[in-house]
Amino acid sequence: MKKGIIVDDAAVMRMRLKDILAAKYEIEAEAEKGTRALEEDSIHRPDLETMDITMAEMNGREAPGWPQGSLISKSGQGVFRKGRMNLPKEYSLKKFLYVLLAGLIFSCSEPQVSTIAGSGKVGKADGPALQASFDFIKNITVDNAGNIYIADYNNHKPRDRSGYNHRIRKVDTTGIVSTLAGSTAGYEDAQGEKAKFFGIYDLACDPVGNILVADYQNHRIRKVTPAGLVTTIAGAGIPGEADGPALQATFNGPAALAMSTQGILYIWDSSSRKIRKMTPEGQVSTLAGSGLSGAENGPGENASFTDIKGLTVDSQGNLFGVDFRTSLVRKITPEGSVSTYAGSVPGYQDGAAAQARFHKPSGIAADKLGNLYISEKGNNLIRKISPDGWVTTVAGSGNFSDKDGPVSQATFNDPAHLAMDPLGNLIILDSLNNKVRKITF
Repeated sequence: MKKGIIVDDAAVMRMRLKDILAAKYEIEAEAEKGTRALEEDSIHRPDLETMDITMAEMNGREAPGWPQGSLISKSGQGVFRKGRMNLPKEYSLKKFLYVLLAGLIFSCSEPQVSTIAGSGKVGKADGPALQASFDFIKNITVDNAGNIYIADYNNHKPRDRSGYNHRIRKVDTTGIVSTLAGSTAGYEDAQGEKAKFFGIYDLACDPVGNILVADYQNHRIRKVTPAGLVTTIAGAGIPGEADGPALQATFNGPAALAMSTQGILYIWDSSSRKIRKMTPEGQVSTLAGSGLSGAENGPGENASFTDIKGLTVDSQGNLFGVDFRTSLVRKITPEGSVSTYAGSVPGYQDGAAAQARFHKPSGIAADKLGNLYISEKGNNLIRKISPDGWVTTVAGSGNFSDKDGPVSQATFNDPAHLAMDPLGNLIILDSLNNKVRKITF
């Protein structure tokens, strides 16, 4: 698996060494020496003044403290990998130092993975975030203030559908975990723990801070205010596919949600294999999906899906979904036109979106720059699709564990769902670790 310094959307960033060293100048005296040496060098070669910083497979012996990743010159010469530097003879020692300094700068700036909630123990303890416990956390959303809401799905209950936990937990901005709403299985609109859900499959946050809930077994969409008051906003409570006024419409296993900035709620109706849409005025309609299982593109009524696990909406109002079984990322325009945005066959491969490979993608989130982030249960990785259609690996070694640290070394165990916080950090629901993790870019 490829490892290295995570750089820009195309995983290749061109920078002048003078700029690199200038950035280093304020914190290390070596920068001043390096800049002077570059300016005074009698052998001026363009391919040494501009470097390509690329993702590359690390090799060579271990050398703790040395940069991870590779720096490659325009000419393709002078590759620095962890623990080893290979330079042509005409490269002076000064050139070696330029490359080393540049590598150190970017190693220090590698994004970090940290744990922000969950002790890793199975339980239902509230309190300080790192002491709190969860049990098979299902999904996650973040409000505009930065509070995190978690669908805690199976907390200390028998592992059958009637015994799932059905609670919504909250991690506030001070790092305290509490139970916002829910208790035992059932259906009841009420305050806090008096309310009942039956299979909380997904959460979304509306523009005013309410939490919307895909109540799978009740075939309803519920709303939870920031104070914990639960009401039903859509669904008659019987399985079906009827469109119309929200409380008269029917759903059949609503399992994934996404909210647009215009207040439009998108719903993956899993047993119907259709994407439904609810307007702020409370009208439900079918946006896309023939009801057949497949990966057919085209107009909404002709398109097909298999098992959408996560939905997100970009800044242009386009809806994106990750299909767990086909390992594809699908795009649905506001008008309902469906296309395959990324992915080919199941597997692991970075590169152009049409040739890239994913394995069991389950979570998706969009940032303000148009990047899409994908969590993969099959590969235990976090991937990114840039606006120009290039897929890269953002975090994870591929191993099953819960190691924090630089993104290239961090590990996950079934990263299920994603959300962006207001600061642009990526929040990760690490389901089998029973932890909430964060990538700070």
